[in-house]
Amino acid sequence: MIFGSISQPAHRTTSAAIQQIAQSNDFESLDVAAAYITSTGLYDLDTALHNHFCLDDPNRSKKWLTSFDYLRTEPVALEALLAFPNSRVRIHEPEPALANNGIPRRPFHPKTYLFRSGVSLEVGLAGSGNLSRSGLSTGVEAGLVLGVDRYDPATNAEILQAIDMTRLWFDGLWAAGTPLDAALLDRYSKLYESSENLADPTAVEDDTANGDPSKAAISAVDLKKLRACRNFWIDAGNVTKNRGANLPGNQA
Repeated sequence: MIFGSISQPAHRTTSAAIQQIAQSNDFESLDVAAAYITSTGLYDLDTALHNHFCLDDPNRSKKWLTSFDYLRTEPVALEALLAFPNSRVRIHEPEPALANNGIPRRPFHPKTYLFRSGVSLEVGLAGSGNLSRSGLSTGVEAGLVLGVDRYDPATNAEILQAIDMTRLWFDGLWAAGTPLDAALLDRYSKLYESSENLADPTAVEDDTANGDPSKAAISAVDLKKLRACRNFWIDAGNVTKNRGANLPGNQA
């Protein structure tokens, strides 16, 4: 039986807990339900899992259940999820959010990870952190990890029931979810990149500035807009001519 707590960031982060779960067994599948997914969160999850449950491994099944709620999920993250082999993505009630500028009929708010090996071993993590960098490692979050081996006579029946109920909950929402395809992603991307959203995107946990008060510092407002935009440039000031091959100071 596997168990543990998440007391982020001081004691044990969500990312560290996920890494330890992946290290504990050769899991065959990962099912995730997350209110929203950011590109930095997906990068950190991939890093945490890489040596033990590689997301690029076609032999490992991945299911991702998320939402368009409040336009917080990043289209580039959804593109990455679809690109993984043996990876499927479904969206919880996408049509109300698409029709109402991201406002859902009922909010989708879980943060749950289910690992499975064969028919006997299953581990579940449920916490407060979204699939974002803040949710996985830097924000203040809490959660629990429970795991069972169905063939172990010492397995606690109540913990087994809790795991089974969580699995039943996920499977029900997954069955009701809308599969994400290129057409649905394009509709969401256009809404996400609309002029209204670009002017004032909904904040997510990763839009946290470092508190630098100088004019040159990037503010939380700047971070929101950078997250929603596809283009980024740097004003370099004076540009001098190249000094020659292999010399520092050359301009690209």
